[in-house]
Parts: sequence; C-alpha cells; structure tokens
Amino acid sequence: MTPVEIIALITAGIIIIKSILLIFKPKFFISLAEKVFKRSSILVVIYFILALIVGYFALQELTVAQVAAVLLLSSLLIKMILASYSKGLSTMVKETMQKKTNWFAIAVMLITAVAILVSVLTI
Repeated sequence: MTPVEIIALITAGIIIIKSILLIFKPKFFISLAEKVFKRSSILVVIYFILALIVGYFALQELTVAQVAAVLLLSSLLIKMILASYSKGLSTMVKETMQKKTNWFAIAVMLITAVAILVSVLTI
C-alpha cells in the first residue's frame, strides 16, 4: 500500500468518525470543536505541518498539476458547503480582513500558485 493510499484510508476513517459524531452526538462534536478552536494558533501550526507531510507524499505520486486540480475540487466542495452559511461567513470575512496575521495564509497561497505556474509552464 502506497503512502497516498494510506492517507486516503485515514481520510475515509476521519470522515466516517466525524459523520457518526455529527449524527449521533452533535453536542459532543460542538464541545470538542469549541475546545479545539480555543487554541487556534497551535491549530494553524499543526495543520501546516500536516499539510507539509501530506503534500510531500502526494507529490511523490502525483504531478503538481494533478494536485492543483484536486485543490480546486476541494475548494469548490468546501465553498459549496459553506455557501449556506453566508451571514456567519460575512462576519468572519470582515473580522479576518481586519487582522494583520493574514500574511501567512497569503504567502502559502502565493507559493502554491508560483509552484503550479512553474510546473505547468515548464512541461
């Protein structure tokens, strides 16, 4: 089994566990989410490290163009889900734009875009 297949199995397991919690224990899921989001700066670091690990293994088997297509697909699916929460998201967007810490997210997005352009245009 390849590392990407192992990551896919872990992803499926997480989705199943999360779905079960959402269906049968929504209050537990909410309290867990509240506890996790209280430490948002630690969460950012953890997610970044996990993204690097998963990205490393994904790029061992896939091209940057293929990863970019999957990123777009994921982004569209997430946006489809979040579209029904427009009021709350509007508030979040306003709050986010007022913070000066967006540089990290913007830097990651720009580095990703440059990597995609370099990869696709040099093929």
